[in-house]
Amino acid sequence: MKKWDGKEYSKIQKEYQYIYGKRLIERSKEYVSNIPASVLDMGCGEGTLTAYLADTFGGNANISGIDLDESMVENARLHYPQYSFELSDMSEWLKTNENSIDYIFSNAALHWLQSYDKISALFDLIYKRLSGNGIAVLHFSLFDNGLEAKKFLYNNLSIYLGINEIEKPFCEYQYPMIIQILKKQFNILYNQECLYKPFEKNNILNFQWMITSQPILHLTGEKYSQFVDYLYAIWLANPIEVEAHQCEFIIRRR
Repeated sequence: MKKWDGKEYSKIQKEYQYIYGKRLIERSKEYVSNIPASVLDMGCGEGTLTAYLADTFGGNANISGIDLDESMVENARLHYPQYSFELSDMSEWLKTNENSIDYIFSNAALHWLQSYDKISALFDLIYKRLSGNGIAVLHFSLFDNGLEAKKFLYNNLSIYLGINEIEKPFCEYQYPMIIQILKKQFNILYNQECLYKPFEKNNILNFQWMITSQPILHLTGEKYSQFVDYLYAIWLANPIEVEAHQCEFIIRRR
């Protein structure tokens, strides 16, 4: 079975995710009352934004990054050995680490929880772990983020493998519902719905985003490469432009 490759993911995802994550960190500074003593990056990837958080809030903060993908954590430890990175599920980490946290950050990770039940349970844990004046700074995808490109990928993967139905890791979140859930426990200091085309009129980047953003676990090695070539030939006949639909929140406990 093919594992999701953090290095391949970072080639195409890193640049635009870094831009939006960095922008949100900068915006969050106006809501930080005191320099945070503890910072947690949930879904830290290869640690680029974890390092930016450290640069932003100084060397005295306890900076930690967690990610569920082993290759991502390996890359983070390789590039930023001065910070702590753990292979861990977000919810499990928040359950087992009882110290309060001043600043919780997550960029492009919470949509992998997929359901309202799971993200609501995570918000409960964030509420419990945030310090009294701490903030959580969150950026994640909504239900139709890149949806047409992802449908194209999974429909053709199903045909290629001769499987009628393949489980698709799509989240169900809609922006008004996320706001409604958050308001039960948090003051929403800042929120924004983001609609944009990250790779406008660039067929290659749109295709690479589709391939690298989804954990295709059904193929390995040469078979995976053959599938990508097969898919790209179909894509060129009718390329799809990725339409991103995401949201940003900065929240504090009520």
